[in-house]
Amino acid sequence: SGTGSEACASCPEDTTSPAGSASAAACVDDSVTTCDANMYLDSGACVSCLANTESVAGSTEATSCVCTAGHTGASCDECAANSYKSGTGSEACSSCPENTESVAG
Repeated sequence: SGTGSEACASCPEDTTSPAGSASAAACVDDSVTTCDANMYLDSGACVSCLANTESVAGSTEATSCVCTAGHTGASCDECAANSYKSGTGSEACSSCPENTESVAG
């Protein structure tokens, strides 16, 4: 019968845990957690980058996630038909050369 009535315990000094953690084992030192590629560290937990973005392994903030090739702008939208972008980042898409075309993305 005391289910749900226990108070949350604090993590030890210099450690954090994600919201909803159920045990002290979730408390980790941010400085030693390394996330895989396409993820970033947020409050001691690795979080996936948003759709159409990627990051390098070891990223520590959401801004490390950049648009993938074929996507552009702040929201990493697909390049429009007849345009392309071969690199990562938020740079604009380029128009296809004369007498060529492409589908969106």
